[in-house]
Formats: sequence, structure tokens, C-alpha cells
Amino acid sequence: MPTPASSSSTTGQERDPCTDTKTTPTTSSSESKEQDRLTLLGLPTELFERIAQLAEPKDLLSLRLASKAAAKKTDRTFVSAHFSERTFMPSSEASLHRFVDFGWHPLYGKALRKITFCVEELRPLSTAPPDELRPGFGEIRPRPQAGGLRLARYRKLLDDQVDLRSKRRDWDLLRLAFLALKGHDNVLDISIMAVGDEQLPSREFGVIRSSTGRKPVPTSNSIECWQLVAAAIVSSKVRVGNMQTGSHENWVLPMDLVMQSESCSLKTTSLFGQLRSLEQWWRFDTMDDEEIAKFARLFRDLKNLTHLSLRYWYGSDELWETWRIAQAMMMLSIQAPALRSLEVFHLMLSLEQYVRFLGHFPRLERVGFRTCSFSVVGNLDGIDRHSYVNVARTLKRLTGVSDMVFENCNDRLRSDFDWEDQFEIEGGWE
Repeated sequence: MPTPASSSSTTGQERDPCTDTKTTPTTSSSESKEQDRLTLLGLPTELFERIAQLAEPKDLLSLRLASKAAAKKTDRTFVSAHFSERTFMPSSEASLHRFVDFGWHPLYGKALRKITFCVEELRPLSTAPPDELRPGFGEIRPRPQAGGLRLARYRKLLDDQVDLRSKRRDWDLLRLAFLALKGHDNVLDISIMAVGDEQLPSREFGVIRSSTGRKPVPTSNSIECWQLVAAAIVSSKVRVGNMQTGSHENWVLPMDLVMQSESCSLKTTSLFGQLRSLEQWWRFDTMDDEEIAKFARLFRDLKNLTHLSLRYWYGSDELWETWRIAQAMMMLSIQAPALRSLEVFHLMLSLEQYVRFLGHFPRLERVGFRTCSFSVVGNLDGIDRHSYVNVARTLKRLTGVSDMVFENCNDRLRSDFDWEDQFEIEGGWE
């Protein structure tokens, strides 16, 4: 039977943190964490910004767990690196989950205002050049020298996740993300990008041309993506300030897709009713009178729309597109009473097409387009510059628009022209 002294000595030894082997690892772990915390806090802010730019979201979790102070510092630099200067681009189911997480985050969600839904039909990984593989936000970029097993794994990953599709879980994730952003009272800028298998990017005039020479058409994935996003926005009632349906690398016609749908259950008019600025790619020469009327009816609820940008594909030989554009703009002026800024971008129109198009502007003046700005992007290759100057002057004199910009990609026109010269274009107007 042990003596009280020995019992006391044994008990004291068990409670002594210096000799108790069970508590020694805990003490070492605490000291290690404290040392890591001091080390992380001592890093310069620029280094943290660099870490935030290079680290994947899954790696940031380990960095955030190092200490609360480092987590806060990482949050601030991550917001600065990824949300202040970049656009969040959901492109897969994995990035949709990340979209939801970012939406509920107190800092990320508040800073998240620009969203681009990227829908791409990638070629098989074995034939696609590395530069053409554009993973979504935070996705893994496959290496060209990957082995056979890794190549198969990446190919399966891309096949399963590369396109947003109209699946129930995708709609639920989008709705959750928009509900989270609605809680931050954000006004979102949303755009949808789509690039098909046949289309190769071309920077000329900001339009993608098909590798086969055919004009680009919207893909089925872009149709599904537009319907999916529109339904989630309407359901969550998140505020949308700008809807961009075209960009420098793609061509999307969501309104055309909605028009072609016999039963529009997405209530897109409610979505459009929130918009104040809209950019739309269009081909008016392919529309008949009934489609023009449908196009105008889409704008019935655009009571808050103040800016509209119509970007038009290059003209055809028959010149029917000139009247189609004028007719559509007349209808838009009636349906959108708050419209004050109108941009019409013509790509690769000839001088004859400009003259034919401008001949319709006296009619547009009668329906209220005097207060709208008018922008023309023209191609001056092979055309006398003085002829374009005459067209620009005549446009301003006939329409009385408050602001007119006449520019071109080659920068051959300057802003110091004499607008006071009066003249008539030979041949008059129709």
C-alpha cells in the first residue's frame, strides 16, 4: 500500500505540466501555433495579396485556419484580388457551389457584384491546346504533359462539369447564391458568355467568326444557361442593374431565344423590368414583321431602362437590315419611355448602307429619338474619309441628337472636324 507521501508525489507529478508526457504535445502545439501566428502577422501585405492571387480556395482554408488575424488579413486581400478587379465566372457545378459559399460570406458576398456565366463547349482534352482550356473560377487547369490516368481523370472532370445545364440542383444552387447576394442588397451586373465548338475567337471588331466561315449561332448550352439564370434571378428577386448579353469574345442572343419559345414560363419581362442598362447583339435582317413586333413587346416592362446598346452584325447585300433596325428602334422608343441613351454599333457597313440607313432618321425623330445618343463604329478601309465625314455631319443635322460619336477601329477620324459646314449628300434621301 503506497504511503500518502508517495501518493501525493505521484499525483503532483501527473499534474505537473513540465513532466506530464500527456500534456507536453498540447503545450508544444500551442507554442507552434503562436509562433505561426506571429510569423503570418509579420508578413507584408503585398505578400498576402500575392498568396491570395495564386492560392486556390481550398488552399485558402488552411491559411485561414492558421490564425484569426491571418484569416481576416487574407479575406481583405482576397477580396481586393478577386472581387475588386476581376469578374466572378461560374462555369461548372463545382464553381456554383463556390458561388453559394462566396454569396453567404460577409466580405465576399458584399463585394461580389459582377458575374459572368461562362458556357463553353470544350474540345476533347487530348486535342485541345492548353490555351483554349478555360477552367472556371478556381478550377484546376490540366497540364499538357499529364499522364494517361491523369488525362482520363481530367477529361472526365471536364465532361461532367464544363457546361451549365438546366438541372434542378444547378437551379437550386443559383437561387441560393442570388438569395445570399440579395441579403447584401447588391445590384448585380450579369453577363453570359458562350463559345461554340466551331467558333474561333477573333478580335477584329470584337466579333467571333466561325472557323468554317459561317456566321455564329447560339449553342444549346447558351440557351439552357440563359433560361437557368433568368429563372433563378426572377425567383430570388435579386436586383439586376445591368444585363450584358454580348462581350468582346462571344455572341449571345438571349432575347432571340426567348422569342422563339412558344411558352415563356421564365417571366423574363419581370427580369427586364429591373434593368437600367442593356447591351444586345442582334441580326435584324433575319427578322420578319412578326418577329419585329415580338422584339418590341419584350420591352413593355422596361420602364426604368435609360441606356440601350444594340450591336449589329455586318450588313448584307440586299440592305434590308437598314429598315429593320429603324423599325425596331421606333418600336423601342414607344415601349421604353425612359430611354435617353441609345447606342447603335454597325460593324463593317459600306458607305451606301450608311446613307440608306440614315435616310430613316427623319421618321425616328418624330417618335422621340432626338434626346438619344448615337454611336457608329465603322470600317474605313478602302473608303474615302471625306465621304464618312459627310455622312456624320448629315446625321447630326437631320436628327438633332444630343451626342454623337463617330469612330472606327483604325482611328482615322478625329474629333476636330468642322461641324458647321452645310452640304447635302448627292442623290438625296428616300
